[in-house]
Amino acid sequence: MHECWDFDESTGFLIAPDPVSNLRVVETGLSADDAGVAQELGELLPPLIQNGRLRTTLDDIPVISMAPAVGHGDGRVLERLVQIYSHLANAYVWCDQSDPSHHLPEGVAVPLVELSRAVGRPPVMAYASTALANFERIDPAGDLSVGNL
Repeated sequence: MHECWDFDESTGFLIAPDPVSNLRVVETGLSADDAGVAQELGELLPPLIQNGRLRTTLDDIPVISMAPAVGHGDGRVLERLVQIYSHLANAYVWCDQSDPSHHLPEGVAVPLVELSRAVGRPPVMAYASTALANFERIDPAGDLSVGNL
């Protein structure tokens, strides 16, 4: 477990420091292109679902090795990547509820498994990814409070 998950009286069980929300603006260990691809996939997820192009798009994405990010050591970067890839996997399976997929494309599955091993969780969408590491402060300089998240 990375130190970003250490319990703190001021943050409770939330990731600390605050989560990484944009992989393009922090050092990830990945190449700028690979970090950009991962970030873009996360940003494109809602419109891809809405326009029915999620599976065809994800079927064609490259396998990005997550080893550089795992070796980088910033747990918040790993959590952002797990968040993106676990959401991609969940959306791929369930975007057509009348025909759920029984497989994942290699470009989603391989990075997700690699990242999941690094964070010590199964390769599924977890509460830690969807809640505890999924927030931004409205006022970045403001307190960590419900009214500022």
